[in-house]
Amino acid sequence: MVFLGNMIILLFSSLCIYLIFTLVKVLHKLWWTPIRIQNFMAFQGIRGPSYRFIHGSTKEVLIMKKEAMAKPMTLSHNIFPKVLPQIYTWINTYGNNLFNMIQTSRKQLTKYILLFLCTFLSKIHLCFFW
Repeated sequence: MVFLGNMIILLFSSLCIYLIFTLVKVLHKLWWTPIRIQNFMAFQGIRGPSYRFIHGSTKEVLIMKKEAMAKPMTLSHNIFPKVLPQIYTWINTYGNNLFNMIQTSRKQLTKYILLFLCTFLSKIHLCFFW
């Protein structure tokens, strides 16, 4: 009977240690690492929207997209505020050196890279992508 009680205590304490270790690991990945990256970028002069736990700035992005789609577009070639209103707002707020932690697929990441490349190269008339 004493052996069974010791086994239960050992099993329970092992489970608690495993759960604490897993919790620390998850908090390190979801909280500590993004905050450390954000502080590292801010130290170098690159600013952006602040990190929010788990969901990031998804709610803010969805609100900006809804507002942009609700307004009619004028007859101009300036579609950047309509297509990516969050990036347009953040560039106006934080400047061209913008850091945004996005979780996207490779296809979306390629689209963002080409869009930024075309946006900045179009100022010197070297954009061949569009």
